[in-house]
Amino acid sequence: MRERSDIFSLGCVLYQAATGRLPFRGASTLAIMHEIATSTPAAPSSLRPELPRAFDQLISACLEKYPKERPSSAGEVARELKRLTSSQDSNGRHPNEPAIDCRHSIPHSNAGSGG
Repeated sequence: MRERSDIFSLGCVLYQAATGRLPFRGASTLAIMHEIATSTPAAPSSLRPELPRAFDQLISACLEKYPKERPSSAGEVARELKRLTSSQDSNGRHPNEPAIDCRHSIPHSNAGSGG
């Protein structure tokens, strides 16, 4: 079960890397915990329209409320990310260009503050 908790954390990191914002937000730790328990974050593509819908589906799966509904391993997530990158390559991207470009999405001013 612990690995699937790590998958939730990986989903949060991927969401932030792709969108520049945390999937769950609140003014306090308790407010964030409430958001995690009761809310579904906006699809990454609603914040970055160039992201593929399949990426939305992968992140949504990682952030499932019930651990058994999440991908079973980080390897499974990695394979899906690689598949997404490969499918983007077949659509005309340069092979060395990432399908999901996260290089400029996270603001550096609050990178060490936890969000």
